[in-house]
Amino acid sequence: MDKNYVYPYSFQFAKGNQELSLYKESHKANVDCKNAIEKAISGNFDGLRLEKNTAEQVISQFGYDRVNFVLANSVQQKSHDGRFSRENKE
Repeated sequence: MDKNYVYPYSFQFAKGNQELSLYKESHKANVDCKNAIEKAISGNFDGLRLEKNTAEQVISQFGYDRVNFVLANSVQQKSHDGRFSRENKE
């Protein structure tokens, strides 16, 4: 599987279509990406803003589509979180 391939379906769909290995591989990469994003933020946040090239290091490792997917999922899961603007939540 392409390291940047983001499996777009649910666990139930993957199970029913004999695609569990694709789902699990993509899910593991999503978790690794999430951890890399958190590490990049932790290491590049000065208390007010992120350093200019923070996103590039994670995108180069995981690809734009996966980073976008993981960040969108994070915003959806934390819709109550006041750190995300209304525009970002939409």
